Amino acid sequence: MLPARAALVIAPHPDDEVFGCGGAIASHVRHGQPVCVLVLTDGALYGDAAVRQLESNAAAAVLGYGLPEFWAFPDRGLRYSEALVTRLVDKIAATGSDLVYAPSPWEIHPDHRQAHILAVEAVRRSAPVVRLAFYEVGAPLRPNLLLDLTPLMDTKEAAMRCFASQLQQQDYVGHIQALNRYRSYTLSHQVLAAEAYWVLTAKALDQAWHTGMLAMTSPGGLADMAAPQDHPPLVSVLVRSVDGRFLPDALDSIALQAYPNIEVIVAHSGAVCLPAKCGPFALRGLLCDGSGSAGRAANQLMTQARGEFLLFLDEDDWLMPEHVARLAGVLMKQPHTRAVFTGVRIAQEAGWPTGEVCAFPFDEVLALEATAVPVHAVMFSRQLCDMDCQFDDTSPDNADWKFWTGIAKQTFFVNLAGTSAARRNREGRDPLREPVPVRSGGEPAFVHPPAASVVPAMPTLQVSPARTGYLASLLKTLRLIFKP
Repeated sequence: MLPARAALVIAPHPDDEVFGCGGAIASHVRHGQPVCVLVLTDGALYGDAAVRQLESNAAAAVLGYGLPEFWAFPDRGLRYSEALVTRLVDKIAATGSDLVYAPSPWEIHPDHRQAHILAVEAVRRSAPVVRLAFYEVGAPLRPNLLLDLTPLMDTKEAAMRCFASQLQQQDYVGHIQALNRYRSYTLSHQVLAAEAYWVLTAKALDQAWHTGMLAMTSPGGLADMAAPQDHPPLVSVLVRSVDGRFLPDALDSIALQAYPNIEVIVAHSGAVCLPAKCGPFALRGLLCDGSGSAGRAANQLMTQARGEFLLFLDEDDWLMPEHVARLAGVLMKQPHTRAVFTGVRIAQEAGWPTGEVCAFPFDEVLALEATAVPVHAVMFSRQLCDMDCQFDDTSPDNADWKFWTGIAKQTFFVNLAGTSAARRNREGRDPLREPVPVRSGGEPAFVHPPAASVVPAMPTLQVSPARTGYLASLLKTLRLIFKP
């Protein structure tokens, strides 16, 4: 058994508490250890919410721990937030739990992934005696503890069979029993089944976070990320805030970053109330004159940045969890590279995907014509700040123009294939001249998916190579003619 004074189980949906750790719950109950179960979403996307609650209650009666607590967030709509982390921290303290169960970082379902990062951050902020036990449901994990289910198999099966509405859709009992039987492979022949866990102490959890072992990435994203380092370079994420309307979404997307060494600086006019931290990362506010331009705020942010690498983010846009790690990985692997950019996806103002991707190859002409590279698509070395790479603080319409062209004079842009950021297409923006990216509930990569949204095929916006080549040649000729 897993020894505990009291245990808290965090389940994304009604049934995950049983499929993932029903045996552990039954074991705690048999040893007189109190168990509290939190079911975070209503499970309404694949069944009636009221029915699913009744099924969880019936399974709880079989396991004998009491009744679960339902927080009723929308199915496939669970979102990381500072408020929810604080609520979990309070629940851990109120229940006196020194052992918390949560989905592992290998899970695929977006709600499972959100529950994972919520649990990690809540435990990291809790008392040092609290341990975190990751369990498996939709994807196998790499365990450091196997719990013998042999004396608990019948109890767990009876509890799983309470979820009749879900068993009509899938043979979950058969799937979970097969997984549990497989987990006995390395154990003695007397052990017929086992549940697998990755259990971390508070110290081990902190080490795992800072070495990137807890990183969640979109499917296929690992290949783009640098190998974890004990002390990776500091990345400064510089946020420009105007009215604060979408600022919480932007900050939450930073809090979910897989990269472990980030500082956050927010330039604002005093109209917003900033949190003390951005998830696990330090946060500082930079009070700017409300009448100042976005360019002036950006320049002030760069002077305050301490990081080796810098990344801008406007408050109405957001990052996917692997964005900082992907870009920083390129700069770490290629020391002579000083600027790297990747694709972003386009969303409507409400966050729904438009189906377009902004993945222009960087070109000086496009930078002159419009904001062809969204500011958060690019990570750059702080060395460029000392090389006349500044934003225009006099023209609100072309604040970024001077910055991009300044960088282009000093270095080349490395294009990292793929997309890992999103930009909101607010009313009045022209997506061809000011590209703007995407949020999706269909992929785990998206941090804040609208419930049940689906990502359509993503066509890349194209610019005529002939036109771009001609204009680039013309620009270079003019520079030679008028070169001082």
